[in-house]
Amino acid sequence: MRPVRFLFCYLAEDIGSSISSLVNKALPMFIIIAVLFHIPLPVSPVATALFLVSAVLSYAILWLLSALVGLVAFWVTALGPLDVIKICDGSHLIRQIDPSVVFSRVGTATLAFTPFPYTY
Repeated sequence: MRPVRFLFCYLAEDIGSSISSLVNKALPMFIIIAVLFHIPLPVSPVATALFLVSAVLSYAILWLLSALVGLVAFWVTALGPLDVIKICDGSHLIRQIDPSVVFSRVGTATLAFTPFPYTY
């Protein structure tokens, strides 16, 4: 047998877990909400494609941050501070901590195309 790369194994497990959660939890909730409330559809196919690309990239960013914390866990005895840094970095990306006034116009325009501002 060939050796399996450590990170790819965890990535496959996390993607499988996310897809399972999407099918078991999010899809039924979306169907119920779609029946009860009017859900606005995307403006164009380009907007839908850009949203899907940004959702995949945001998943990759958050997974890589978790993988970095997991890899550092081999050398660090206390992971509490690293987890706080990861949470603060995620909070910074979704503008939970910093309002958009802090960012420049280019930064605000760039963050508007990511799914992070719409998380909370």
